[in-house]
Amino acid sequence: MIKIIFVLVFMLCSFLINAQSKTTSSSSSSSITKIDGVEREHSSISVNDSDTFYSLRAKFTSDKKDEIIKLLSDNIDDEYRSVLGKTFKWIKEENGEVAFSFVVTDNQLKISIEKDLISNGTFNKFKNLGESLKTVISNKK
Repeated sequence: MIKIIFVLVFMLCSFLINAQSKTTSSSSSSSITKIDGVEREHSSISVNDSDTFYSLRAKFTSDKKDEIIKLLSDNIDDEYRSVLGKTFKWIKEENGEVAFSFVVTDNQLKISIEKDLISNGTFNKFKNLGESLKTVISNKK
C-alpha cells in the first residue's frame, strides 16, 4: 500500500513540474549552393517561445539586410534604435532589465523578449513581426 501511495505521489509531482512551464521551439534552414563562383544562398531561423521568454535567431544573406531593417524600423519606435557601424539595435530597458532586444548585423538577426516586462499587446505585435521577418529571410530572391 505504501508503494502505491509513493508511486502516485511521485507521478503527481512529475506531472505538476512538467505542467508549470511550456516551451515551443522551431527551426528552419534553406540552402542553395552553386559551383564555379556563383553566389551561394544560405539561411536559417530558430525560434524559442516559453511562458516568459521569446527568442528568434536567424542567419540570412546580406542582400536581405535592408528589408529586415526597414521592417524593424517601421514597427519599433525610433527611441529604442541605435546604430554602431553596420550593427542596428532596438533595445528597451525596464527597471534595469532588458525588456526587448532586436539586433541586426550584416547577416544575422537576434531577437530577445522578456514577456514579463512588456504588455501582451506589445508581445503579440512583436511575435507577428517575427513571423514577417521569418518570411523575408526564408524567401529566395
